[in-house]
Amino acid sequence: MVVHDYLGTKKMPNYSLIIPIHNTCSHLEAVLTPLRSLSMEWEIVLVDDGSIDGSAEVAQELLPRAHFIRLESSHGPAYARNEGAWVSSGGLLVFQDSDVVAQVEALQGLVSELERQPEFGAIFGAYDDSPASPRPVSRFRNLLHHFVHCSCAGPVPSFWSGFGAIRREGFEAVGGFDQKHFVRPSVEDIELGARLWKAGYRTKLNPRWQVNHRKDWTLAEATRTDIHQRARPWARLILEGSAVSGNLNLKTSFLRPIFLLALFLTFGIGALWLGEGFVGLAALSGGLYLASNWAVYRFFARHGLAFASVLFLALHHGCALVGGALAVVDWLRARILVQSYDLPNFEVTTRLDYQQAVAQRNDEIEESGHYHEDFYRFREESTEIG
Repeated sequence: MVVHDYLGTKKMPNYSLIIPIHNTCSHLEAVLTPLRSLSMEWEIVLVDDGSIDGSAEVAQELLPRAHFIRLESSHGPAYARNEGAWVSSGGLLVFQDSDVVAQVEALQGLVSELERQPEFGAIFGAYDDSPASPRPVSRFRNLLHHFVHCSCAGPVPSFWSGFGAIRREGFEAVGGFDQKHFVRPSVEDIELGARLWKAGYRTKLNPRWQVNHRKDWTLAEATRTDIHQRARPWARLILEGSAVSGNLNLKTSFLRPIFLLALFLTFGIGALWLGEGFVGLAALSGGLYLASNWAVYRFFARHGLAFASVLFLALHHGCALVGGALAVVDWLRARILVQSYDLPNFEVTTRLDYQQAVAQRNDEIEESGHYHEDFYRFREESTEIG
């Protein structure tokens, strides 16, 4: 790891803006240019997470006043944000993604509100309703994020690292982002928000503070992300009691369409295989599904995505179903393996945990001199989980 010194004033900054960077060279000029106008109350920490597209060199050239940390290989955004937080010195930590454009007014408004409201330990904003990419799937994803955040303003047991601020005291008290279990972009910010809330640091969503998202999604990338980096790990956190349900995408109004889509698919398959008796039920559940999304459809119609939103939203809800089902399978398999093979009694949530559990159990077996065929079968099975 290479750290370059901060070239600003000797006065301790009030705010530390931390931006993890990973292969986002094409966005950096738009993202970093507004930050040149920040006063010396702001410390800027850029953490390059093993980029191979020249992002590190571009970032240093565009914003020479910043702290710069260069990681030789990629460790994931949770690790990169933690590295930036540990070397920073501001009392308020502000996190921003490297494909997000935040104007000075939004940054200053975010921290000013947190300073005025000591009852909150963190605050975060939302994407605006003018995504940079013209691609329909990109517009849909960014606008859906905007719609959800604007519908959930107020105290929420969550956090968003795309554009959010946390008091250093709370961040350090809960140990920062969980870099052990989240080695790729996922729901590490949601999990952090849940820990903050449980530790007594209330978090607030204020969609007044908006940023522009520049990411250009493809349909395949959006589908994979929705299943494996959003729905699956988020559902897993809920099953393990590590996240709080009933907020943001888990509000009843957002979960109801997913339940109705599951009914529609079930009855539709029943009609195909078991006869006409299920046709009416399929039609009813399908109609209720469309009706439950009416407010969302109207929102997208105002933004020129009336027909596309029907298809994209159904795919989005389908991904939530698949991701949730996979999370249940993951959770059950972890519980069964831990119980069946007498593994150490600690949380088993990722492939890394399985490998650590195997290594610890292997040490115990070698010390005792007893070897069991079942254990070696578990060690082989565990390498296939993740």
